[in-house]
Amino acid sequence: MLSNASIDAGHSHELQFPNEIIDEVVDYLQDNNEALKAISLSSRNFLHRARKYLFAAFVLQAPNRKDTPGSSLPSRKIFRLIKSAPHLIPYIQVLEIACPGNTTWLKFDKQFSKAL
Repeated sequence: MLSNASIDAGHSHELQFPNEIIDEVVDYLQDNNEALKAISLSSRNFLHRARKYLFAAFVLQAPNRKDTPGSSLPSRKIFRLIKSAPHLIPYIQVLEIACPGNTTWLKFDKQFSKAL
């Protein structure tokens, strides 16, 4: 039984599983983003392996025509990621640029090549 003193002292009593088991569990969930998010929040033990799948692909969408010019340019999305979460960049394995039939934004997004 835990004493109040050990709880008050901030001692962590999180169960430790072998890395092989952690990897197997997370690998099994690799196609279920909601489960990966949940398991990554449940324990730091799962965080690194879950991020491997959650952030493997970074998709840049062409801005909607309704968007304010410049407000949703793909370069802004890249710069926001670099500024707010640089620790996630090493997890990105695929960069997808989705612009079906709409490439006009490329001439307005002057920072796009710099962002890449």
